[in-house]
Amino acid sequence: MSSTVRSRGLSGWKRAAVGAVALAAAAMASTTASAATYVKLLSSSMNTQFQAYIQGVGNVYSNGMAFQVKDSDALGNVTGPAYELFGFCVDIYHSISIGSLNLVYSSNQDPLIVNPLPTDFGGNPISPTQLSALTDLIDTGYIMRQQALLNGPLTFDMHMRLAAIQAAIWKTEVPSRNIYVTQGSLTGSQFATYQGYFNDYFNGNYTSLADANDRFYVISNPNRQSFGIGWPIHGVPEPGTWALMLIGFFGAGSAIRRRQAAEAA
Repeated sequence: MSSTVRSRGLSGWKRAAVGAVALAAAAMASTTASAATYVKLLSSSMNTQFQAYIQGVGNVYSNGMAFQVKDSDALGNVTGPAYELFGFCVDIYHSISIGSLNLVYSSNQDPLIVNPLPTDFGGNPISPTQLSALTDLIDTGYIMRQQALLNGPLTFDMHMRLAAIQAAIWKTEVPSRNIYVTQGSLTGSQFATYQGYFNDYFNGNYTSLADANDRFYVISNPNRQSFGIGWPIHGVPEPGTWALMLIGFFGAGSAIRRRQAAEAA
């Protein structure tokens, strides 16, 4: 994040599913779940209607970000078709340009996340309690968005919910910082709803769409740019079965599993 307001966006759930499966396939090439794989971020987009304030940073756009990516090696040599990843910022100090990126990110499942704060701001590893809350927030936003896209373009309310989740992620990750949502160009009633969503997500007053086995992984680069990507998994499969599990998850079964909770917050 930077001290200037920045952006994020939307795209189709089917490409998100393909993206997750492709990344799972890349991860399977390694012998352990913790080994890194690489993706090259080609472009990014986000909805910029909502803002938040972060102490030490200032006013920023708050929302999830959609990326068009290709599988890559560490040097940025890409292979295969482009696909989409959707994630939430988990590094409050980075800035990222919207549009063309052409940046290589490494992706890891384990460790999932560490506190991105520099040591002079009290940086420390994320606690198990924080990790559990972040997993619920990231996977809930990830699943909620994909379900909503089944019915067409995302609504204003859905963008607002995703924006509130992003702000709640920052606040959960760095509770010592003064972090809150701001009105920006919203009307009074819209802002009241936005604040309500933020408070509910941060305080855990919502229906999590993540089950006990769901996780998220992180894509990051050396420039302190890190994003948490939803990784919902049924059961506790071996690495070699991740792709098949995800294919099943994103099929008809997932629509049934998540349907009634799609509007929860």
